[in-house]
This record gives sequence, C-alpha cells and structure tokens, in this order.
Amino acid sequence: MTASGKFNLESNDADTKNDVSEIKLSSGNFAFHVAVDTGQHIHSNINPRVDDNPFDALGLSGDDGMIRKQAHDKQHVGLDFATDVGKFAINYSPNGSGADQSASATAEADASITEISFKGSLGVDGLSVLVGQEKAEALHSGTTTAGELEEKEKVISASYSMGQFAVGATKRTFDDGNGTSTNSIDTVTAVSATYAVNDQLSVGYEQITGEFELSGSGNKVDEETKAFTIGYNLGGLAVSAMMVESDNVGGSEAVANDKEAFQIRTVYKF
Repeated sequence: MTASGKFNLESNDADTKNDVSEIKLSSGNFAFHVAVDTGQHIHSNINPRVDDNPFDALGLSGDDGMIRKQAHDKQHVGLDFATDVGKFAINYSPNGSGADQSASATAEADASITEISFKGSLGVDGLSVLVGQEKAEALHSGTTTAGELEEKEKVISASYSMGQFAVGATKRTFDDGNGTSTNSIDTVTAVSATYAVNDQLSVGYEQITGEFELSGSGNKVDEETKAFTIGYNLGGLAVSAMMVESDNVGGSEAVANDKEAFQIRTVYKF
C-alpha cells in the first residue's frame, strides 16, 4: 500500500487559502482518498475545445455543473478502481456545506452528496467516454423550498480524436426536484469539433443547446449558443480568441437576450 498527499495554496487579496488538498492510500488498482476539490467527477469536460469554456462568457443557464453542490468540491471521501478500459469512481460528501476550495469548514447547512462515474477509452485509441450521476439529498424531510430538495445531475459524454481532427458530444440532464413551481434548465446538449492546422495553430467550433423543464405557450424557450475559437501556441505563451453568440439567454425571446461576447485569453507556462 502506498500513501501520498498534496495541497495547493492560493493568494486571495490579503489572505492565503487552501484550494486543493488530498490524502490518498493506493494498492494495486484501488485507491481511497480524503480530499477537497480533486478526484474524478462528472463535471469535467471531455468535449474537444481549443481553449476556454463558452458557458462562462455569457452566463448561460446551463453549464458543466447545475447541481447546487458538487461532492468533489467539498470535503469528501472517494474510492477509485482503475481498469484497462477506464476508471470507476465514487465520491461521498457527508455535508454539502463543508469545506471547499478557498474556504474553511462551516457548520452543517446542507445535506450529503453522492457521485458515481466512469471515465475511460473503452480500449479504443482516440476515444474518451464519461458517464455518471450525482445526487444531493434533500436538506430535511418534507422540505418544499427550491435549493433544498433532492437534486440529480446525469451526464453522458464522448469524444474522439484522429490525427488533426477531434469531435465530441455531451448530454447533461438536471432534476431540481421541483417540476411545477420552477422552470429551471434541465437539459444541456453540446457538440464540438477542433482542427489542428499545425503544431501552433488550432481552430474550434461548439454548439450548445439549453432546454427548460416546462414547455408550451408562455414558457421559456431553448438557449442556443455558438462558439468559435482560434488558438496559437508559442511554447511558453498561448493566445486564444473566442467569439460566442447566444440567442434566448435565460430562456427569453426578448431582443436583449440575444447576446454576443468576444474574449482574448493568454496563458503563460514556465
């Protein structure tokens, strides 16, 4: 059996806070850890992208994490089992209000979260698959308050790369536990493709559709988003530009909810 551990410290204004921490015991294909903000989870993205996440550019209703709390972000215990075709993982956080990145432990104010996932190639070169489910228990029995009900998020995602091309698709569903008094996002579908022109230059396209749980006259309509990205790698410095166009942000057909964003991003590596 092998013991290992890690932690990250990050500066936040005048404070230095813990971002990632982990203590892990490993034996063969099995691993057990106690950690914060680390470990395999269903909110990682495997759709091919040249650079940044289009969800963040315009504040869309649906993204890679719609459940109110995520087990891997909180103080949790996890069990992994690695195989030749991929890794199975279970994360359990007993308290959704417990310590997370850049925070200290707090008094219990939320319920437990359980997450199961599989991520791997299924033995196929160039293929990556992610499937799983995460459930946040209701805060207490009989609650009818939004944000305190039992919530579930599920994902099925696959990507494939061959030479200079890569394609991928993800479907993410979310159940907030209340399908009558709220009209929250419940399905996000994303398809994407990238092409490496050469070792330095890459281009990418992604289309995202967000659907709301209630449909019909007077209810919210689908969010439709398109993102175009170009990236150039200079070795120690990478530069990318992303153009995002969205219709019906927040599920509204009002003209003000058709939005555009342009982002230039640089990344330094030492």
